[in-house]
Amino acid sequence: MLSSLVKENAEKQAKIREMNDNNRKEALAATETVTNLMTDSVQSSMLEVFAAQKKLEKEVKGLQSNTHHFSRQTHQWYDMITEFNGGLKDVGDFQNWAKTVEWDMKHIASALDYGGAQLTARPKLAGDSGYFGYLNDRTEFNARDSL
Repeated sequence: MLSSLVKENAEKQAKIREMNDNNRKEALAATETVTNLMTDSVQSSMLEVFAAQKKLEKEVKGLQSNTHHFSRQTHQWYDMITEFNGGLKDVGDFQNWAKTVEWDMKHIASALDYGGAQLTARPKLAGDSGYFGYLNDRTEFNARDSL
């Protein structure tokens, strides 16, 4: 009786140990499966993130290149406009110079007309050979101016 109880107890403990080992193996397998599924999920998400990151880096490089190109082109346009404005200023300066010369020429012409009118209105003296003779003959010129 006692030996059968001990034997029975040993068999129960062996069954319990076997059940515990089976449960432990099943728990480890289930844990491994869950871990693998989670790792696969995380890895696939990480692969997607890395692929998106590489794509973004490529886009950034392209945008930096475009930005540099547009910056250079804008600088060239600025230089061209600055040069064009300088040319317009030069044209304006030339027009102003031309107007000034024209104004000066008109005043010189009117002064010459006035001087010529004064010479023709003056009575001729004996020996006066006209306008050029009047200017060339200094003694006569001095004598006439004293009159």
